[in-house]
Amino acid sequence: WSPAYLLVSREANSHFREKLREKKLSLSDLSKLSGVSLSVIEHFYFNDRNLRQDFFDKICLVLDLDKNLFVPVDSRHAKLVRFPAYTSPELMEFLGYLLGDGIINQRGIRFKDADPALLAHYNDICIGLFGFGGRIVKIPEVNAFLLEINSKYLCDWLRLNFPELVLR
Repeated sequence: WSPAYLLVSREANSHFREKLREKKLSLSDLSKLSGVSLSVIEHFYFNDRNLRQDFFDKICLVLDLDKNLFVPVDSRHAKLVRFPAYTSPELMEFLGYLLGDGIINQRGIRFKDADPALLAHYNDICIGLFGFGGRIVKIPEVNAFLLEINSKYLCDWLRLNFPELVLR
């Protein structure tokens, strides 16, 4: 699971503020009623960040917002990750490389190899499978490169669905 983020347009923000006025709610009241932190509500109100989908859903239960005014976006706060529903040759290739030359940590995956073209190939597979990729960097003073794929949600999904890769 990866939280989606929503772009809050001026029109959407005006709609949100109008609903607050209609229901005569303060930001603090909305926070208490929705179970969403006051900080998140304030960011929504001042429209200075994209809004996480799960927070939006809770706010909608209180304010009955028009969901069509809010657009899903790839946000700097999180990568939109999609997970395959079924195995595929590409997924098996990715998992095999992860098993052989990769490591999963809390928030990312790392592959180390002397061949940057091979790392680029696996980065392309990652993009095709999950909707995003990583970055390839030269390791100083070593004849090797590192592919870093940072996504806590991808790591959590791999731990849940392929625990034998993590527990080795």
